[in-house]
Amino acid sequence: MTQRLLLDTLDKAIEILPSRVPSEDLHIDNIILGSSCYRITNYSIALCDLNFYLTIIGQGDSGFAYFNPAEDNPTTRDLTKYVNQNVLEVVKQDLHFPLKTALIDAVVGIYNRSIGLQPNEIYKAEGSYAAKAAIRANLLTKDIQAGESVLLIGAVSEIAKEVLARNGRLKITDLSKHKAHSHLYGIPIELTNRSTLKMMEEVDTAIITGATFSSGTIDEIIATGNKFSTKMIFYLETANNLGPHLLNAGISKVVAEKFPFYDMPGTTIMEVYSK
Repeated sequence: MTQRLLLDTLDKAIEILPSRVPSEDLHIDNIILGSSCYRITNYSIALCDLNFYLTIIGQGDSGFAYFNPAEDNPTTRDLTKYVNQNVLEVVKQDLHFPLKTALIDAVVGIYNRSIGLQPNEIYKAEGSYAAKAAIRANLLTKDIQAGESVLLIGAVSEIAKEVLARNGRLKITDLSKHKAHSHLYGIPIELTNRSTLKMMEEVDTAIITGATFSSGTIDEIIATGNKFSTKMIFYLETANNLGPHLLNAGISKVVAEKFPFYDMPGTTIMEVYSK
């Protein structure tokens, strides 16, 4: 698991933040470890296959990472030793990688602000879960043409529905074993593995979840997309502060959601970064 994009961006932040940000603003205030149990459109069963970290630093800067549960998941007792420590020192340690991802995400948020990075567009998504989901799906798919082949990495029903509404030729992969080998709007969902990279070679466009940061698959996916000139679009909840840095890695567009996300109560801020 190299995760060069994530770690290279962290290195840039570590280089300049100590001289620009007071030490107390770099201390970890809160680490929230949670589980998400949910229903998905077009599924007949409820799923509970997502855990997450929400980390909060200094003056309220936050980072986020979804990950699939595993037997070696940490307990909250394991996390207390990091709270009230300087995040720039904590991220150098051998951490559960999704936790490292969430902490780096928060650091990059501080870094982005310190160097003046701004999105191309900002949207305030309000209303119901379905209304906000539709806004995000439209932002991600509005440039897709009829007949265009699209790989959706991360089975999100609203995005799949919008691709099909635009007459895109859709393929879907997902890391969740609960979703794999089922269908979404008649499209089979394949388990994310080496076949994802093979599909990247064959499609015109890939719409990719930010959870690839915490799963350790992002570098290979981006490298394959660049090698075969696949247009890549990212949607970020995990590592949502990495949006502008993805553009430097060959990504065409990023839709980054700020917490609280579209499937939570309240207004959701969606930042769009594009070339």
